[in-house]
Amino acid sequence: MRRRRKEPDLTASMIVGRAVTALPASGRKIARLLMSDAGQLPEMEQGFIAHLLQRAPGLADAITVAKRLNKLLRRDSQESLAQVLDAAAKTPLAEFAAGLRRDFAAVQAALDLPWTTSPAEGQINRLKMVKRTMYGRAGFNKIEHRLLSFITMNWKAEPLVSYRVIVDLIAATTTKTGLTVRCELDSTHYPKGIVMSDREMDRLHITRDAFHGEWNYTIHPAETNASPVKAIIFG
Repeated sequence: MRRRRKEPDLTASMIVGRAVTALPASGRKIARLLMSDAGQLPEMEQGFIAHLLQRAPGLADAITVAKRLNKLLRRDSQESLAQVLDAAAKTPLAEFAAGLRRDFAAVQAALDLPWTTSPAEGQINRLKMVKRTMYGRAGFNKIEHRLLSFITMNWKAEPLVSYRVIVDLIAATTTKTGLTVRCELDSTHYPKGIVMSDREMDRLHITRDAFHGEWNYTIHPAETNASPVKAIIFG
């Protein structure tokens, strides 16, 4: 039998050296480590933080103030905003604290008042995303990601044995964010292979919309007593 080799005892300097070499130095990860409770971190991450504090002496004071501000924003502190900003002015966070002082009234109101603009900002971000997806430069792939991907997830493993089954599965598509789909089966027979000349196209009574008239337009029939047909086409 071979005896298992005994792991060497690591000194503090060896732990720090391994931590600096092994841990990725992304800003997000470092910020998370610095804002965490050092006593709850693994030994290697504690050594990494110790190395940073040794290389940047003013960092410890900045971390202390950042944690105080975090507790204040979470309403877990009895300190005032002015006290925290005064302490931050003596740390590397001085410029950040100066920016908060310029908007002191707004920041203080956010701490004192029960209202929040988060729902409105969330709706604005959602509308911006929809606009980027559907407006102007939107192609079929963009629309597919927003709609058809949910449809295909809804009917996966379902046998598509008839048009009615397909229509019902599409119409039953929903998402947690409120997407609903309306789907109907058009049984009208349409002739194929019809080609219209440029002269025939010019005779059509088309009123193009101001918003992307190449896609959105109204086709007026030749009979004046008939209702116009509204057409919206996604290119």
